[in-house]
Amino acid sequence: MNNILFGSGKGVVIGLVVGVLFAVLDTGHHMFGTKLFLFAVTGVLTGILCGTPIWRREALTSNVIKAGVGLIVGLLLMTALYYLLDFELGTRRLSSHYALVSPILGALYGAFVEFDDKSM
Repeated sequence: MNNILFGSGKGVVIGLVVGVLFAVLDTGHHMFGTKLFLFAVTGVLTGILCGTPIWRREALTSNVIKAGVGLIVGLLLMTALYYLLDFELGTRRLSSHYALVSPILGALYGAFVEFDDKSM
């Protein structure tokens, strides 16, 4: 249980860093491709940095697979958010609040990666 919370915390930090970076670099054009890229980067970094440390010899292959799965999960979650749950939140759409939605993805995927590592 502690590992799942730790993985979730790491995912929140990764998502927050990526989300704030995207918010700082925001050009005002909230295009779907930019949002997909945000979630893809968050998923890949969470897959690489959560779970087994990348410097272990046997972890390289599994971390590359987790990064690929994180890419797919990020793209699918952003697509679902954009088309199904995207409502007005203040003056912008929910998916345009990068520093809010990216840590949520990081927390969910980070907890899954830690759970997956501990179940092996």
